[in-house]
Amino acid sequence: MTNRRFHLRCGEGIKMLDAIAQWVSPRLMRTIHLYSATLMLAAMLFFAFTGITLNHPDWFSEHQSTLREEVLPEPIQQFLTITDPGQAPPSLVLDWLKKEQNIHGKKIEIDWDSADSLLLIDIQQPGGFALVEVDLTSGRVVIEQRLGSWVQVLNDLHKGRYVGEIWKWFIDISALIMLLFTLSGFWLILPQKRRRQGLLGIALAGTLALVLLYKGSI
Repeated sequence: MTNRRFHLRCGEGIKMLDAIAQWVSPRLMRTIHLYSATLMLAAMLFFAFTGITLNHPDWFSEHQSTLREEVLPEPIQQFLTITDPGQAPPSLVLDWLKKEQNIHGKKIEIDWDSADSLLLIDIQQPGGFALVEVDLTSGRVVIEQRLGSWVQVLNDLHKGRYVGEIWKWFIDISALIMLLFTLSGFWLILPQKRRRQGLLGIALAGTLALVLLYKGSI
């Protein structure tokens, strides 16, 4: 009796898969699968490669930070001396850092030390950073900077760390297209009645393996 119910349920499941397979033509799904793979070829290679580099940071050496001193240009110093130090516009210093020192980033934190008249700027960018200390009284600038290796830059790009809105949109759109690529590939399995059972079994085994790996890692 139990075997009969099992076979009936299997038969119902097969009929349901056949019905689902008729919703969209395999030809359309094949086209979607092909073009999504072609469109995202470079992106998938990028995320696959950086997935390995993220998992093995010890394979690559880190660049050492450098320390140097600069002096703000006279026009900026003069403007800062006639301005209330606490209200000094950091954009002047940031523009100078970007144009003259080639220091820029998407994540910038600014702090003001009123006791010592210091402007403290923390600039983060993919793979590196710059810590800038500006003495608004003397115009002396101390810069600690680290430019990351190309691997560190790629790793931060993979994580969407210290990047602009365009790159964040790229990650979101890439994820959606990769999802479309994966689901269209799964959909192409459904009409293949002879191979469907084995292919679905492989998909289920891969899913269970992922769950077991997760359970074993916590």
